[in-house]
Amino acid sequence: MDRKGWKPFLLAEIKDLIGEQTTQAKKEALLALLNEFQDCFATELSELGESKFGSVEIKLENLEPVTYWPYRLSYAEQEFVKEHIKELEA
Repeated sequence: MDRKGWKPFLLAEIKDLIGEQTTQAKKEALLALLNEFQDCFATELSELGESKFGSVEIKLENLEPVTYWPYRLSYAEQEFVKEHIKELEA
């Protein structure tokens, strides 16, 4: 069943995600599989939901906070990060 307003994946859209050695037949099979189970894939952050099947526990090896030295981003990278954070907060 198609999602309302959903368009099928095209090979051109996923070609960069597939190895160069992959045969055309396997590429077409992957594309058919993606389109058959389109309701299992999110193409935008807004399509991701949350689990309603219980809580999730993440066990850490230690309780030390993760820290690292900040590094500079180009203006384009800064804008990308800002937009990505806005999407995550929405």
